[in-house]
Amino acid sequence: MNQLPARQNLLRQGRTDRRTPRAANTAEHQARLASRLTARDRWLVAMLHEHRVLTGDQIAALAFPTARAARARLRNLWCWSVL
Repeated sequence: MNQLPARQNLLRQGRTDRRTPRAANTAEHQARLASRLTARDRWLVAMLHEHRVLTGDQIAALAFPTARAARARLRNLWCWSVL
């Protein structure tokens, strides 16, 4: 018997869980978050609020020594539901 290989799109399954779940926005979360945010984080949030959209490269040039450091911190801020 000669079976045809399965089509790739039929093998894909939807992602049911996120690899990095975001924190719930509760009073307890906000209290813990207050100790983690730096002055740079607060400044960056204010800049994003003012300009609405900044690219990763723009953010890295404005506030971080390297693009890698910017991506790591932005990821944390996103996971903490700051961004």
